[in-house]
Amino acid sequence: MTKRPVILFLAANLLLVGFVFRDALWGASLLAPLDIAPAFFGKYDFMGASTIPANHYTIDQLTQDLPVQRTIYEAYRRGEIPWWDSYTYGGRPLLADGHINGTAPVRVLMYLVLPFELAYNWTLILHFVLGGVGMFLLLRQFGFRDWNCILFSLTYEFAGWQTISFQHPWIQSSFVYYPFLWQLWDATLHQRSRWHIVLGSLLVAAIFLSGSIQTHTYVLLFALALGFGYAGKNLNEWRKLFTVMAFPIFLGACLAAPVIAAQIELFCLSERPVLVAEHPWAWLAGIGSLSSVYPWCLGTFRTFDPGKLLGQPGLGFNLYIGSAAFVLTVFGIVCKTTEVRQHEPRRAAIILTALYLLILSTPLLKIFYTRFAALAVMGLILLAAIGVESLLRDKAIFRRSAQWILLAVALIAVAGNLFAWVIYPRLLPSVRQFVYAHENSRWVLPTPRSFRDFQIENLPREISFQNPETVLACLGVSWLVLLLFRPQLRRQTSVWIALLILNSLPLLSFCCRYVPRQPIASWHRLLEGGREQKAVSAQLAGTPQRLLEIASNPHNCVFPCNFGHLYRVHTVHGYTSLPPQSIADLPPEKFSGQIADWIYETGDAEPRGGILRSNQIPGLARFRWRDTTTRRFSVEDIGLNTIRLSFTASTSGQLLWNDSYFPGWQAKADGQTVPRKKAEPRFSAIDIPANAKTVILHYEPSFLREGLAISIAGAVVLGLITVSSLISSRKNGGGQNQFHG
Repeated sequence: MTKRPVILFLAANLLLVGFVFRDALWGASLLAPLDIAPAFFGKYDFMGASTIPANHYTIDQLTQDLPVQRTIYEAYRRGEIPWWDSYTYGGRPLLADGHINGTAPVRVLMYLVLPFELAYNWTLILHFVLGGVGMFLLLRQFGFRDWNCILFSLTYEFAGWQTISFQHPWIQSSFVYYPFLWQLWDATLHQRSRWHIVLGSLLVAAIFLSGSIQTHTYVLLFALALGFGYAGKNLNEWRKLFTVMAFPIFLGACLAAPVIAAQIELFCLSERPVLVAEHPWAWLAGIGSLSSVYPWCLGTFRTFDPGKLLGQPGLGFNLYIGSAAFVLTVFGIVCKTTEVRQHEPRRAAIILTALYLLILSTPLLKIFYTRFAALAVMGLILLAAIGVESLLRDKAIFRRSAQWILLAVALIAVAGNLFAWVIYPRLLPSVRQFVYAHENSRWVLPTPRSFRDFQIENLPREISFQNPETVLACLGVSWLVLLLFRPQLRRQTSVWIALLILNSLPLLSFCCRYVPRQPIASWHRLLEGGREQKAVSAQLAGTPQRLLEIASNPHNCVFPCNFGHLYRVHTVHGYTSLPPQSIADLPPEKFSGQIADWIYETGDAEPRGGILRSNQIPGLARFRWRDTTTRRFSVEDIGLNTIRLSFTASTSGQLLWNDSYFPGWQAKADGQTVPRKKAEPRFSAIDIPANAKTVILHYEPSFLREGLAISIAGAVVLGLITVSSLISSRKNGGGQNQFHG
């Protein structure tokens, strides 16, 4: 690989990363939507004036990801693996929730070497950078021109799916490795080597460590798409592919077995509802995704989104790679490439794209979601690059194609602006009535009426030429049309470079607007808390006592969702994608004495202020004697996974432990295991011997040791392959080793 294109790519990457993330690079701001708190949360106006947040779509990042990541960071820094979350739901598994992304290699590395704010920012930034690097190497391997590789890899780095997935780091984190994996498997098919097994296994393991149960399945879908792309109907080729792909997938799963086993356990024991008929028009999502050629036609995160009618907000931006690039993918599909090296990847790219459309148009959408878009975008980028190469070689004028494309651009531009400024104002009363009628729907985020008004009124500015992104998108396609009309221009490299730069500008603009970036001072104000947070924290923070909050709107709690992590307060409620069976589901009027020591009630009329009261039952809610025993004891939470109970000498008795019951906890009295059994409805009962002085409760996932054994076995096999490759290399004088399956 020559140095010049690599240096140019890295320089361009550095420039764009600096442009998008700016002062977040050195920790002067935090890549989190902190402005949502004062706008949407009734008790967080101390953070600033309640205004329209820059991007409300990323609310999950604030309510779920950010608070939990601070706890995970501190656990790693003190040498503890954060398997358990004692701050929400009365206790629940933490790392087993793949959406937490707590075992991702990039995140763990950042947490071990950087302060929290920088580590949090750079984990998210590296998701973009590594994705771009992987695509750059992949395109170069397929033999594209240097400028084609540089510009399309940067397009992939800031593609719509990357931006839309920003609030869900496990999605970006797991897809980081796919361009490298494709590159490796493609190289292996041409010259197989034991080293490819080693590297492939490590990449697959990184995917499993970074994602969730859902994203793990994408590895198999990816392998299937590449299989049909490279082997087609040839059984002999399928046998070769099976050797190349199956063994690394198996070994990668073995290496990540401790995490995968914990995730499977949580998934099987969770209470996530399966919604069979949530949206009757969901099957139209496949057709709706074609709006990616001009995604503003369905609105943006700054408006109400008609894509929600299909159950898929932001639908058009999932596949967005630039309007001109989207048109180029069509040429990549219909124009046969003369480069033999690109034939098989081109078929695989078409299959990846078709597979995404199939998922969105069938009940498979309920299983795989639109998150598969990342792999489809890999295919689109490859097809767009092939489209450029095809137009460079082809001497045809393409006048008919140019005419149709120009007509489509004109219609989109005229229709969008006509609707925005002529038709929409007349529909405004009906639109407002419709939105208000559905603002309490389970699919709609509970937000202030002023925010809904902003969304309704802002639609014309987002979909018309008042939004510079729409202008740039139309200019990009118009530039492509000019190239189709003027064959002589297609021979000039500078013209193509200008086109691809123009194509990427709407992507960069959308990314800059979408990615949250708030002053670090706002983060410090959030940690300090307001009057109510300080009052409740003074009573409960750092103690084993637990808080039950009663509020009609969950955003009006003192510690909404996972905010208990920020203030070190144990709460009954929480927020997760995989809710386990927990005490949060128990009726407070019947079990309040067992699930909480304190109750904070917020009135419906005024979110500011509330009443904090004890549950009026003596003793600690989390631990109570089940019988008439009056033996005294104290409770100390040691880290996240361990609880220590110290007892005075007295008679034996059965202790009722009122944290949420979950397998994996063990109890030891003075070093000797004592039984723990489930006590209905969702508690635990522990028999405490009369002479016990200390009881240690410790959690580890039920199948952790079996998973570790499998992981060690996989590492040993991988080590043997590595040693064998080194020995063979020396015998062959450093030559390439052939792997015979």
